[in-house]
Amino acid sequence: AMNESVIDRKIAEAQTGPPALANHVEHYCPNFIDQTTSDKLIEFLQGYDTNFNENCERGHGVISFGETYLYPGAKSVVPISKAMPEPLLALKSMIEKRHPGSVLNQCL
Repeated sequence: AMNESVIDRKIAEAQTGPPALANHVEHYCPNFIDQTTSDKLIEFLQGYDTNFNENCERGHGVISFGETYLYPGAKSVVPISKAMPEPLLALKSMIEKRHPGSVLNQCL
């Protein structure tokens, strides 16, 4: 059984959101992605324009790479690739370096 403090924390998170998300603006990093990385990501993603057009969620195209992640309304349930492509691996590495302990296993 969960102890009372765990229950209280879960109730508080349900009302205010997880603590890590509550102060995300405080961790904003301007220019986190440099121009070279941005160009590589844009060039990479432009190669999937047909996939984006075929998978629309709430008015925007989506595709996924990595592990399968299910949520209500998902249109891109099956990842294009289980392996993260290089441009996304570079971004993943940047995020994990800035936020040690992060586990990123999917990119949507």
